[in-house]
Amino acid sequence: MTGSSFAVGLHTASVLDAPISLGRLVFLVAFGVLVVATIVIRFEHARAVYGSDDATREPKTNCPSCGARILAESDVCEYCEESLTDNESGYGWIDD
Repeated sequence: MTGSSFAVGLHTASVLDAPISLGRLVFLVAFGVLVVATIVIRFEHARAVYGSDDATREPKTNCPSCGARILAESDVCEYCEESLTDNESGYGWIDD
């Protein structure tokens, strides 16, 4: 058996040999963009809620409404826009 006849017998069709329609290409690109956008949005939300190791090292706390990490001296949550001051919030404060 010669090497050339063996190689000819193993020839298989490549996936790249088949033409791809423009509609299928547009669908695949749009689907890929949608997947990447979803991943980025979920990562940014997780980073906003759970915080990150940023270089500012300013004191932070969690918003009592949405749980996002915010600066401790903030008066309003930058994510849910709830007031964080004692006199404006309705978090069970009892006036005597």
